[in-house]
Amino acid sequence: MTNAVCPACSGPGDYGPGPCPACCCRACQGAAFFGTSCTACTGTGLGPDAVRATAQERAPGPGALAAGITADELAQLQREAASLAVALAGHAVLAEAELAVRGLHPVSVAHGDAETDEDARLIYTELPALAARAGTVCSRRGGNDYSTFLFTGPDAARAAEAFSTAVHAMAPSWWRVTPTAQPVYR
Repeated sequence: MTNAVCPACSGPGDYGPGPCPACCCRACQGAAFFGTSCTACTGTGLGPDAVRATAQERAPGPGALAAGITADELAQLQREAASLAVALAGHAVLAEAELAVRGLHPVSVAHGDAETDEDARLIYTELPALAARAGTVCSRRGGNDYSTFLFTGPDAARAAEAFSTAVHAMAPSWWRVTPTAQPVYR
């Protein structure tokens, strides 16, 4: 059973109550990766009563050090991993630019699960109808909590913008509409 709205960020409560009672969405519970956080669990998804490991407990075990990795080298690897995550985020921007050069303009709508008849109507009837009225829809993809529409043709950029504007006008305030091929939840 999921909450309709996350009490921490007012976004879609798409993860149900987790270990942290203050947040119940993937944006809050995975927020540490994205550089933001739920104020109650700081993006870990762990509630305030959870037992948290100390720095000493998180230190690499004897196996890691015995394998020739020093604590300093491990710290360096962790810093490199963090910078790689930032660099990979930039690849999404390049992919969006490549789509635009090819005349393909995506629009993603992070709408959450269809939990009511009204949600289902908006997601499965209204969104496709708005996309069709906006312009040539080449493709529609999605999951249980998002829909991505890909516009093509000579007016694809205008169609994508018109669709985004129309969705903003009819969507609940917590829906996220972005000109990206992957949904943005926060």
